[in-house]
Amino acid sequence: MPQTHLIERKLRISHNLSLAFYVIFAFLYLFGFGIKLKGVPVGILLGFFSGSYILATGSFQSFLRLWGREIILIVGMIVYMLCVELILGPGITTTSFSIYLFRILFDGILPAHILMMLAKKFRITYRILVEILIAFCVFQFVAAIMMMTFPALKQQFLFSWLELDQGTIMMGETISLFRGFGIAVTYLAWFPYSLALIYSLVLFNNEIRSRYRLFLFFLCILILIAVNARVAFVPLIISIFSYVVLNRNSQAIKSVVFYSILVALLLIGLSYIHFGEETAIRVQFLRSWIFEEGFLSIGSSQGNATLGDLSNYKILSNFNIVDFVFGRGTLLIPEKVDLYTDVGYLQTLFTGGILLLVALLSLFSMLIWKLAKNIEKYQIKAQISKTLKYYPYLFALALLIGHYKLRILEINETTKLLLLLISNFMANSALGPPNTTTKSSFRVAPCGLWDGH
Repeated sequence: MPQTHLIERKLRISHNLSLAFYVIFAFLYLFGFGIKLKGVPVGILLGFFSGSYILATGSFQSFLRLWGREIILIVGMIVYMLCVELILGPGITTTSFSIYLFRILFDGILPAHILMMLAKKFRITYRILVEILIAFCVFQFVAAIMMMTFPALKQQFLFSWLELDQGTIMMGETISLFRGFGIAVTYLAWFPYSLALIYSLVLFNNEIRSRYRLFLFFLCILILIAVNARVAFVPLIISIFSYVVLNRNSQAIKSVVFYSILVALLLIGLSYIHFGEETAIRVQFLRSWIFEEGFLSIGSSQGNATLGDLSNYKILSNFNIVDFVFGRGTLLIPEKVDLYTDVGYLQTLFTGGILLLVALLSLFSMLIWKLAKNIEKYQIKAQISKTLKYYPYLFALALLIGHYKLRILEINETTKLLLLLISNFMANSALGPPNTTTKSSFRVAPCGLWDGH
């Protein structure tokens, strides 16, 4: 008996260490790719580690078999953009789009394949992954609150870990005080966008059964979006609306009404509670930025600045047919004041023309299809919500909307979330049905996370 207990204890320790390694790897993959260690971005380190591991373990053929079509398309786009940049553009620079394309493969797909191998080896089920993602969101919320409470922590992160200089947009007085909180890189767009899509994932599979705990999680996501980028409200709102439509039951409608009332009461309460001068200034800024400059300005006679920018065709007005097809081989940067726009599809057309835009849409369509097919395979083996099969199409819609506003079809927190989900569902669809009695440091049960009322 003592020998049996000793073996069980060793197995438990080994399992917990394996899970901890997966959690750390997944967190760095999702949110730490631009954080620098001794001047080297974490994404590059993970890419080198992943490539070396694939070669060392003889997994290269498996890697090509699973990701071959995507790799061929990425390599084709890289070659195409190198030609455009060298012939029509200024040559190869640090902002060349060919480098961004290479990163989709190097610190996007390569580490995603390793995460798939780890998930298969350590039996990281889909439910465990969702619990890990929930824990990530809660951690980000705590980090954001700490940064807002102690501004020196944020400055330390921006200077030491992201190595930003004083002229960076993140160091501007307005953004430094009111926006950009959490452990991430693309604070002002795709970091909160990814959090909204994580909430959608939780919602679509009913992972948190308690309405009150689900609302607390919703509140965390809502605050993280509010203090980072209002564009992320779009996938959040679409997710909730889609969930109600797909479920078509009174309980779903009651839950949405319940959340709406609570959020309204919270916003009203903030108007009467004084937390200090600095907090009051932040609340006033966010209210003006989100509601007055954001939602309420859409129907106003003055118009909405963001929507106006989306139809800014000035940068394409002097294009000839060659420019439209091949682009000009250079990214638009803020220094080009007369031409600059941050609108994604306009940026892509300016850089690589219609050919690049079609190729990028094809690549991410392939990734969405890969996620959908692996979810379908997994649903046959496991008891998960049927609503989840619609999640990839919500993700596709979010990518289209996101690219209409900013460049999203490259490596960032949102596209890495897509690759992480693909890796986990590929691993789980290759395994047998998940064992719901498996013990881990995250409680896994057939009825989901945080059950109860």
